[in-house]
Amino acid sequence: MACAAPVEIGLVTDGEDAVGSIDAAREEQVRVGVMQGTVGETQAQELGLNAVQFEDATTMFTGLSTGGVDAVLDDVTAIA
Repeated sequence: MACAAPVEIGLVTDGEDAVGSIDAAREEQVRVGVMQGTVGETQAQELGLNAVQFEDATTMFTGLSTGGVDAVLDDVTAIA
């Protein structure tokens, strides 16, 4: 049985009133964008974040740039 490689999660902000960490995002209950059905969504739920679901990366990052969410969370390889 093969084991999945660990996934590194990243939090991206627009730089304005930036959230400094995942812990701060949870404590401040900021709106964090995640893509439906991804590791980002799973991690947001497990971390107790105030997750806002998006269907794809384009709408997720549009939500970030327009203020619909305060940050986005996903696998760093997907957002790098």
